Amino acid sequence: MLLASEIDAEVDKWAIPIAEELQRRAGGWWLVMWSLGNRCFVAIYLGFWQEGGLVVEAEAPDTLWARMAPHIPIEVLLRAPGMPGWAARPTPVADTLTAA
Repeated sequence: MLLASEIDAEVDKWAIPIAEELQRRAGGWWLVMWSLGNRCFVAIYLGFWQEGGLVVEAEAPDTLWARMAPHIPIEVLLRAPGMPGWAARPTPVADTLTAA
């Protein structure tokens, strides 16, 4: 029997550095994390927002960036280097175990 942390360790190794890079590119406007529980990227807007805040989620880094970018000042976006081509998300071990 495998623990949940062991099943998706490859996905975690893939996602955590991407979350760090997205946060760096956001220039202090977003806190970006990889959710171990929900298995997706989560970003929390750090600027002024309505009560309740602004939180976005996405399974793919490009999708998360597309949801974050409209809330980042243009001067920050212009300083950010072009988005790298992210490596494909690894298939979780749990998916390969159920397919067999």
